Amino acid sequence: MKVIKLDATPSTNSYLKEWALENPDANEVVVWTENQTQGRGQQGSSWTSNVGESLACSVLKRFSSVDVSLLPKLQLGMAIAVFEALKSLGVHDVQLKWPNDILSDSKKLGGILIENRWQGSQELVSVVGVGINVNQSKFPELPQATSMYLQSRKSYAITHVFEGVSSQVMSLLKSLESQSFEELKQRYEQHLFRKDIVSTFETSDETLFQGTIKGVTETGSLIVQDNHGTLRNFQHKEIKLQY
Repeated sequence: MKVIKLDATPSTNSYLKEWALENPDANEVVVWTENQTQGRGQQGSSWTSNVGESLACSVLKRFSSVDVSLLPKLQLGMAIAVFEALKSLGVHDVQLKWPNDILSDSKKLGGILIENRWQGSQELVSVVGVGINVNQSKFPELPQATSMYLQSRKSYAITHVFEGVSSQVMSLLKSLESQSFEELKQRYEQHLFRKDIVSTFETSDETLFQGTIKGVTETGSLIVQDNHGTLRNFQHKEIKLQY
């Protein structure tokens, strides 16, 4: 595994995607920094980190044999990998908020951004970006945010957090094709935030409704049972959980 440490970068995902174009045969590469200035979340939302207080890292993996389940397996598998890393680092009450947020004590601790592109007709190039709040002591403008420090009351070496997160992510990426979707789905749903709890949701047309998260589909969509008992499936940006 090749590791690239950057003093600062606008986005580790953007850097690694450009680097991959210049190195078309490279595989299993990790880029990380303690100073990401223009990070991005799912479909364009912003993700920034304070110098020396947060981890931003991205992992490149190439897949040569691609089946229809690979992309949803990536979505669930990467969330599981970050969950396991944070758990091993001593963070308590870690939960997975669909589709790409990592929570602790119901507050946002981090996020995942997966960007894929085809190289030719048979090779998928995936860049998995992970952002983690590590040593922040306060979030004056973000009341629903938290950090590893706030959850555990101890400071962390960013290098140590990087090693834990990147090793878990790379390990799961290497074994992803051999793992069954059902096994990943079961592990993911065990830690799915607000599962089986009545919640309020907002749809893309700003309609509010009451429903209960029941799990995820084989394509990674969220399954919500509304108050009429109807199961409804939602893709990214089609629904927002109010909490």
